[in-house]
Amino acid sequence: MLNFRFFAEGPRDADFIAQLVLPLLGVSGFAGWDESVVTYSGLKPKTGAGLFYTSLKQGYESYIVADLDPSKCITEAKRRTLKEHFDFKGLRRPPDLQRRILVVCPEIEAWYLAGVVSNNSLGILAYSSTDNLTYEGFKKLCQQLGRGEEEMYQQILKEYDWNLAKTRNHSLHYFATRLGL
Repeated sequence: MLNFRFFAEGPRDADFIAQLVLPLLGVSGFAGWDESVVTYSGLKPKTGAGLFYTSLKQGYESYIVADLDPSKCITEAKRRTLKEHFDFKGLRRPPDLQRRILVVCPEIEAWYLAGVVSNNSLGILAYSSTDNLTYEGFKKLCQQLGRGEEEMYQQILKEYDWNLAKTRNHSLHYFATRLGL
């Protein structure tokens, strides 16, 4: 069995990977999750690079999950993520990052809402596509339903339909395909 380690931008990304993706990859239990997802938004670029490099040396199948955010293209998003969060300069043998950076949805909320089933307990209307959903739209939905964001995130994960979600979000489908899911 492969050991995986994901470097995710923020806590919502990390929760999504830990609670949905890791079990699909055969990583189970909280101890495995704690070691398998690193949130890089608060790390210094040298620290992020060092952790990623060490992860590869330890034999982990390691990926940096980067948001497309304001970038115009995937190449620009990769450069921005590396510049802002991972400084590999000075390493004797910097890793080959071409296949290790997965540029995904502009915002993680699109992935969350992609897996909402039609008969969910939150009363969310199911979307046919979530490709253009934003955090602001998610926040507005929470307000309309009178629910807190954290409650929404957690409940969506409990009722999530992975296979349905892959049909509703192109970015999630790409991510799943790259991981063989």
